[in-house]
Amino acid sequence: MPSYSSGGVIVDAEEPLAAATLDAQIGSIVSIEIASNVETIGDDSGSIYDEGRSITQFAPVASVTSKAIAEVLSTIGVSGQCFVDAVGDPGVTVFGKNRGDCLTDVESNSHSSYVFANGLMYLGSLQADKGSDATLSFMIDAIFDGTNAPLVISHAATLPASLIKEQFEIGLCAISGIQFKPESVTIDFGVQVAKPRPLAPTIYPDRIAVTKVVPVITFRGINPSKIGGANIGLWDTATHADTKIQLVKRLTGSSYVASATTQHIAFTAFGLITVTSPFSASGQADATVDVRIECLYDGTNAPILFNTAAAYDTSPES
Repeated sequence: MPSYSSGGVIVDAEEPLAAATLDAQIGSIVSIEIASNVETIGDDSGSIYDEGRSITQFAPVASVTSKAIAEVLSTIGVSGQCFVDAVGDPGVTVFGKNRGDCLTDVESNSHSSYVFANGLMYLGSLQADKGSDATLSFMIDAIFDGTNAPLVISHAATLPASLIKEQFEIGLCAISGIQFKPESVTIDFGVQVAKPRPLAPTIYPDRIAVTKVVPVITFRGINPSKIGGANIGLWDTATHADTKIQLVKRLTGSSYVASATTQHIAFTAFGLITVTSPFSASGQADATVDVRIECLYDGTNAPILFNTAAAYDTSPES
């Protein structure tokens, strides 16, 4: 019996409002989960046994986590990305790789594909821990266009010829103009989505929209002296000019891409800073400090901005 693993995500679709082509080859997949979100209803007949049951909704969503952070950010953006299929552009396809086994020969067209023809892609959260690869989760939320089912499955697919495979690690950051060496950084992009239940007799949702984007950034460090005094206040303001999060790109066969090379990732943020824990210690472990930024619109820029072609700044506080 064959076994399967993650085979990548291919975006080959169109942007419905701008009539632009969307192309991405997302590799370095850590996890994929496709939930069908099927809802059913019984007949409530009064009998101790249901005598009838039917489907009321089928609303599939794929949750994907990848290390190819630059590719995902560039494709989806902070506020999400709508997509539709077109001639020659099937939509967004999640692949399952058939690994076969000792008794099963894997043919080139014996892999699995899960095609989302129309819908919305949006970011979940970024997790970056010192010494580990950063990961970014995103959702593929499908809708019905009146013709195509929101999810089409095939087990006779050919895997993508190539995928973007990347690795990044958290680097030096700045919070309100103060250099901060994080142990970990989490960005919850806070994308809220409305996907109304369809009207009978349709079981597929046919409308989806982003209703709110409320990013929250959480830092953990091991230098409590960065809090208070002339440093980060217990509450403060972050601006795009003085707050930066950096991801350093790894270099296969070596260590990291050179700092001056514009292949790293930088985020900036505007919002309210609160120190949720100025000091926490246990046993002989290093004491920690936790800082939170609830991001806001500054009247011009999105609450959080990113650059996927940045040089690494060794003095991000300046």
